[in-house]
Amino acid sequence: MIVGTEDYKIRTFTRDESRAEKGADLAEFEQELKSKTTASDMAQFEKAPDVSEQARMAGKTDGDVQVFKKNGVPAAYMWKLAEKKWEYVGEVVDPNAGAGGGAMGMSAAPKYYDGDQMFPAGEYDHVFDVELGDNVMRKLPFNNGANAITAAEKFCIREQLGRSNIDQIRTFISQHSE
Repeated sequence: MIVGTEDYKIRTFTRDESRAEKGADLAEFEQELKSKTTASDMAQFEKAPDVSEQARMAGKTDGDVQVFKKNGVPAAYMWKLAEKKWEYVGEVVDPNAGAGGGAMGMSAAPKYYDGDQMFPAGEYDHVFDVELGDNVMRKLPFNNGANAITAAEKFCIREQLGRSNIDQIRTFISQHSE
């Protein structure tokens, strides 16, 4: 897959390991991804507007995603242009909450994922629960150090979500993984 991005770069992605980039370009790309996630990204959820402010905040395009606080808890909403309203997508969940007892900086035990057409079965550093507004929890497996954009793209393909959701999912993964 060849992708032109808003940072004016063209990148190629492949599932064929023999053709995958392993040199300086890959290291540069991974460093760019890591540098985009900062402590200020984590504070975005704390600064999210209250759900009562939705009426004053319209989305720009169909499918825009915005986090609002609902009873003090961050929740994701998607803009429905035809209806001119925000639709509840799901609660923004901290995957480490409730993990119990771990010290800062220590990784939790790997979690097993059964696998599907997009993510192979096996142990992952994180298996996020994602709810898309229909009270059904979907699993999003991710390993620390893996490409968050690729994981977000795979999740969107598997769940038949629009590409406009990739950046929010990537941001969520980056904020909640090492």
